[in-house]
Amino acid sequence: MASRVFTIPFNLRSTAEAANLAFPPADTGIREFLLQDVGKMSSANRQCRYLELFIAVFTEVEEAVKTLPKQMSIADLASAWRDYMEANWDTLYSHLKVESRVHFFALQSKAKDSMERMLQTLDNCVQKPSNPHPVKTVLYFDEAHCLVEGRT
Repeated sequence: MASRVFTIPFNLRSTAEAANLAFPPADTGIREFLLQDVGKMSSANRQCRYLELFIAVFTEVEEAVKTLPKQMSIADLASAWRDYMEANWDTLYSHLKVESRVHFFALQSKAKDSMERMLQTLDNCVQKPSNPHPVKTVLYFDEAHCLVEGRT
């Protein structure tokens, strides 16, 4: 899928499981950020944490995509991004700058704005922008069971 649809992957594998040289490598910084104090957080605070992450990720991805050569189609860009991710997986998320907490609705608006900027950048990086209705990007979390462990 990642060679046809622009994909932003996260692997939340634990450090102990990552010792087995599994691929893709674990995104330990992302995992630690999402799990920090999670047992003490309300649902609303967890949602804020996810929005903070998405704002930082969309901004970082937008900047990284700008460094790629212009592509003929969104599928070509997705493939170029996949190649970029394979070469830079261990460093892409290490530069994230997550802001301090602000009001939930402000975070929602900021996350939406940063996502729209990133999607516009994707369209600007191809010679034939996609039509307005297809899936433009996918975020997926591998090994995400840690986000719900111990909850009923």
